[in-house]
Parts: sequence; C-alpha cells; structure tokens
Amino acid sequence: MTTKPRNGKNFRRLIIDTIKKDEDAIPGRAGETPISDLACMFKKLKDKEADEAIKTIVDLINTPPDPLLVADPKKFWFNVMFLSHYPKGEKNSLRDAFFARLFGERALDRSLLIWMFNGYIEAGGIFDQPMLLALSFLRDESPIAWLNAAARSREFDFVKNEAVQLLRDGKISSRTGSVFIYFLDFLKKLWPSEEDFFKVVEEFHDAAQDQDTKEKLQGWIDRHKK
Repeated sequence: MTTKPRNGKNFRRLIIDTIKKDEDAIPGRAGETPISDLACMFKKLKDKEADEAIKTIVDLINTPPDPLLVADPKKFWFNVMFLSHYPKGEKNSLRDAFFARLFGERALDRSLLIWMFNGYIEAGGIFDQPMLLALSFLRDESPIAWLNAAARSREFDFVKNEAVQLLRDGKISSRTGSVFIYFLDFLKKLWPSEEDFFKVVEEFHDAAQDQDTKEKLQGWIDRHKK
C-alpha cells in the first residue's frame, strides 16, 4: 500500500522510489503493483494535493532523475506517462511538458517518444498533420496509437486515408486486427455524423490484406448494423 506524503510534499521522491520498487515487484492477487497503487492514490487526491502531484510529474518530465537511479529508461518514461493520467486538475502544464519532449532541442531519444506522444494526447494535446508527419516513424511502430492521435485531433480524412494505407501495407493485420476492431468503437463515437461511418469501415475491409482481418471487420459491420 502506497502512503501519501504528509501535507502533499515530497511527491518527487515518492514517485522515483515507487518506480524503482516497481522494477522487480511481483504483482499482488488482484494484479496490483507499486505503480498501480500510486496511481490509485493519485486518483483520490483533491485540490492542492492533486495540483502538487501534477506539478511534480511536470517537474519529472522537465528534469528527470539521474539515469543511474532508474534501471530501464523506457519503463521510467512509461510510468511517468501512466501516472500523469490520474491526478484530477488542470493539465495544460503536463501537455506543454510532453510537447517539449516530443519536438525541438528537448526532445527525448526516438525510442522513448511513444510515451511522450501518448502522454501529450491524454493531457489534451492536439496534433495537426505536419506534427503527425514529423513523427511518422510512430506510424509503423504504433499504428493504432498514431490513428488514435489523429482521431482525437479531429483529422478524420487523415485517419481514413492513413488507415486504408496501413491496411494495404499489412501494418494493420491479423496481428493487430483485434486492437483495431476495438479502436473502431471509439472512432465511431467521434466520426462526423454527416458521413456514413459504415462506408468508411467497408473501405477498411476492402483494404485489409489478410482474411482474418477482413472477417473481423465484416463482423464489426454486421454487429453494429443490427
């Protein structure tokens, strides 16, 4: 069980210590880990304490600990991104901190950018097409995250065209097809009402290169047209 610092102080030390502890932790009976316990604690924080937690996460993004303090940089940045979802409050500072780590002189190593990408989106960040194209390597490495970012940014034509091409190229296939199917439920809620979303999914079906993905897409259409 994670203990909240007295008076909401020392969140930075708490986060770093929890990340280190989590590296070798064995999940509990319900799958809980030190990081998930901390996330639950952050979710319950109110007012000034929640603001303090957000400020501390921003501070960690801007000035991370000495690399020697964390064994796995990828896991460190994933955990920072994960924890950033939970404190309630205004998150413009988080959005700006993630943005600075995506672009420009303060951008992280390419292998770490997916966590900054997801953190920026979850903090309310918006991508335009040039920004998405500047991170185009993520298109092949994490196609669903790429499409999710474009969809949340209301770049619907871009989403449709990119998804069709990814399906034609086999970047979305039976291996990632199930994740893409779940993504369609989210996408349908966002899609402009004046456009027939089922026709969009039919384009996806036609573009799919393997039979399993085609069947999953047809199944989605059949279920949702009932």
